[in-house]
Amino acid sequence: GEDIWEIGVADVNGIHLLLSRNDPAEKLAGSLEKLEKKVDGASLLVGHNILKWDWPILVGRLSNKHYPIIWDTLLVDYLLEPWKASHALGSTHHAHDDANASFVLFEKQLHQFDGELFLRIIQILNCNCCLT
Repeated sequence: GEDIWEIGVADVNGIHLLLSRNDPAEKLAGSLEKLEKKVDGASLLVGHNILKWDWPILVGRLSNKHYPIIWDTLLVDYLLEPWKASHALGSTHHAHDDANASFVLFEKQLHQFDGELFLRIIQILNCNCCLT
């Protein structure tokens, strides 16, 4: 699809629903502006199936000149646990809940790497927010 129904963000400051299904259509532009600011300030963008679903829709609507590294928790889940019967996020399918579930899964995935590799990933991402 090409339509944006909801926009949700989760970060170290909490969970934010920038656009709800119930919001009027004219709120979309303002919500995308808020998202652009968050993307501009990020060194890392995390999402579940983000490379195949969310990012292709968003990239054409964002005017960012800088894009962060993208970590697709679905792809990393396939690599870390290929034997799992399902790699579904298991969330409510609402943007802010999915964003939070992706953030939690990302932290779990980071801790599955050994200590040295974990630290190198954090250094590359310049992201100390994931240290729990």
